[in-house]
This record gives sequence, C-alpha cells and structure tokens, in this order.
Amino acid sequence: MKSLLTFIFNAARNLSLVLVILFFCFTYYFAKHPEEAEKWLGDTSEEVLYQQKVVEEEEGEADFVSVQSIEIPESNRSAKKLTIPTKEGTAYLRPSQIMYTDTDTLATTNLQKIAIASSLSRIHSVLEASGESCFFKTKNSILNCHYVMQVLRVSTKHPGGSYSYQDYVVMEDGKRIAISQDKSEELKNLLEQLSI
Repeated sequence: MKSLLTFIFNAARNLSLVLVILFFCFTYYFAKHPEEAEKWLGDTSEEVLYQQKVVEEEEGEADFVSVQSIEIPESNRSAKKLTIPTKEGTAYLRPSQIMYTDTDTLATTNLQKIAIASSLSRIHSVLEASGESCFFKTKNSILNCHYVMQVLRVSTKHPGGSYSYQDYVVMEDGKRIAISQDKSEELKNLLEQLSI
C-alpha cells in the first residue's frame, strides 16, 4: 500500500512539474506572438494586448513613470506611425498616442515624456501630413484636442488693485499649458466643433 501511495505522489509531483513548465512555455510564446494569443484565447482585447506591450517595452526604462494608459480610440489604432527625432534616437508614434508636445518634450498617452530633438514647426508639419485634424498649435506647444479637459482663464490681483488674466489648457494628465487669449478662443471654437 505504501509503495502505491509513493508511486501516486511521485507521479503527481512529476505531472505538476510538467504543467508548470508548459505554463511558462505558453506564456513566453504568447508574449512573443500576441496575435496567436488572441486566436487561442479569443477573449483578449486589443487594448489589453497594447497595454501588455507597453509594459514590456517599459521594463528597465527608469526614466519613465509607471504605465497608466489613457484610452486610445479604436479607430486611431491602425493609423500609420510618425517618425519623430528624439535626443536619444527616434520615436515611432501614432498620432493618437501624442497628447501634447512643447518646445523640448513630447507627452504620450501612457504618460511617458520623450525629449524631442525637433522643432515644433517640423512636428506640426508631420502631424498635418498625417491627416489628423485634432492637433492645435500654439506659440510654444502642440495639443491633441482629444486629450484637452479644460480651457481656463485665471485672474491674478496685483498691488494697487489691478488684475491680469492668463488662459490655460488643462490636459488629461493634469498638465497646465499657458496660451494666449486669442489662441484660447480659437481652441474653444475647435473643441466645440469636435464636441457632441
């Protein structure tokens, strides 16, 4: 009886080892071939696969914050990627991944900050060539209108009782970007056209 129990225990132990090895093999294979995972599992959405890919790309990159992806519209996911020169090489991004850019930094929808090595006018011309109409250029930045949360006017009281006003755009990541009053009105009109 004891030998039978020993045999069953050893068989179960060996079987569990085989299952663990198979699990790691399948995990590695599906990580390298996400389209196969989608076929096999059928339930894996493109957004989940995209977020997994972003996490894999970010591992080991200490300069970036943790991934907190902002929803990317499905219709923009298949758009061609833009080539944007950076200080460390080249960034390949879809227009829908760009939240905003200022004179030296580009912010993406997964909250990465990329140091750019290109002028705003060059980036704006690349964005215009892509056919995306949702980008708005100010003096010191380019904004993706899909990620604008608010347009604000803030007043400041100065000594002597006078006031000055500054307009700001608040992006979905919380960044406040100063814009002129004329550009603020122009942006509000554009946002009205894009709104429901």
